[in-house]
Amino acid sequence: MKTFFDGVFIAKEHLEEAGIEYPIKLEYYKTSGEENVEAKYGIEVVTT
Repeated sequence: MKTFFDGVFIAKEHLEEAGIEYPIKLEYYKTSGEENVEAKYGIEVVTT
């Protein structure tokens, strides 16, 4: 299962310096899953 945690846009100035002409948003998710007895947790970053 994953739960939305936060999102952020990359600053336009940083993108222009890198030659990127379109906006980038990063979305952060907390992931969790149960395997056997132990629950495992992690993060997932999605670029949109």
